[in-house]
Amino acid sequence: MESEEQYFKLPCGYITEDGQFYTYIKVRVMTGEEEDNLSNNHRRNGHRWLDDLIAGCCTLTTSPEDVENIATLELTPEITRDMTLGDRFVALMRIRQVTYGKKYRFEFDCESCGAKSKYDLDLNSLELDPMPEPRVREYTFKLPMKGDEIKYKVATAKEEAMGEKYLKQYKNSGPTANLACRLLTVNGEQITNPMKYFKSLTVPDRNAFRADMTLREGGIQTKLEGIECRSCGQTVDMELPIQQAFFSPTSEK
Repeated sequence: MESEEQYFKLPCGYITEDGQFYTYIKVRVMTGEEEDNLSNNHRRNGHRWLDDLIAGCCTLTTSPEDVENIATLELTPEITRDMTLGDRFVALMRIRQVTYGKKYRFEFDCESCGAKSKYDLDLNSLELDPMPEPRVREYTFKLPMKGDEIKYKVATAKEEAMGEKYLKQYKNSGPTANLACRLLTVNGEQITNPMKYFKSLTVPDRNAFRADMTLREGGIQTKLEGIECRSCGQTVDMELPIQQAFFSPTSEK
């Protein structure tokens, strides 16, 4: 029987104001309280359900191998909102894994034969994509065509919320909102309307900035390759789908 608590490496890590760097999370099995929160209207209240879930099931720690000098930080919903998006997603994955097991069965529609097929994924097979500079959270990037110097930050839940706010003002502008929410300054000055600025950029400049952003931000690799259809045997590449069965008591260990 697996332990009710397990340690996992984070792709980014959490830095406190006094400089303490936490690179692991200790994850415990969900209780009935968390399961109830996932199944009722609390789950639909923005990202609060995720803040509460991570804070309730996880503790930030330094390296668990150094038992004598290990430091821990009890999470609160406020602290979880300061975690990077990559760390938050990894925490969600590990909570699911510790509670229901490493096997995740999902369904997909085969593009070749049209049949619905099932696939069993080992969550341990998803590799971390660590930040190249984990203690750095702000970066500058020079746009290759326009020449502007962009200063931006690694996104947390706060930037994600800002992106959603932008989307309410600018419908069907997801790619632009994803860039604008991270912006700090342009050529050393704050921009009044980040959405308008990024909409005005050429696609090559946007792609170049997006590539730099992807390089700097850590996470977990969710691109699945060679997923085989059980009906026709054809393979397909896809992004990891998070379906209702992700948090399902019928999943096997």
